[in-house]
Amino acid sequence: MSNKIITSKQKYLQKVKSSFVYKINKLFALYKSQSTKFFNIEGLGYSEITTINIMGQLGGETTLSEITSVHWIDPGLVSRISKSLEKKNLIKKIKTQKDKRSNILVLTAKGKSIFIKIENFISLRRKKILKHFSAQEAKKLIGLLDKLVLSTQKECS
Repeated sequence: MSNKIITSKQKYLQKVKSSFVYKINKLFALYKSQSTKFFNIEGLGYSEITTINIMGQLGGETTLSEITSVHWIDPGLVSRISKSLEKKNLIKKIKTQKDKRSNILVLTAKGKSIFIKIENFISLRRKKILKHFSAQEAKKLIGLLDKLVLSTQKECS
């Protein structure tokens, strides 16, 4: 009887591990883990790394709402992350001229240095991951991922 239970569990685990959602989550977990390990020497977590990357991609100056619009996390968490980055001297907050309640977040020289490391890390990782794909396969993969995101957004709206 216990063999049947183990077999049922094994079948279930195989089913889960072959599922689409499991594979997407596994890819993200690997991606996040690699990023966190690489930047651990800087004392940065994944959300801080992502925030610095977003800021750098946006030219080094941005607002909390702009970060929130692409970070996919709660605005309160983005605010806490920005405070942490400010304490680490990676960003500074500047009051806007129009509305003294608003801030513009700016990467410091140290923050820009981290951003360059992030860009290099991402580029190297992308090359390593895609080295097993032909240029045509890589292009098709990116296109399929875009299509997947778009169809998921439509279904969830």
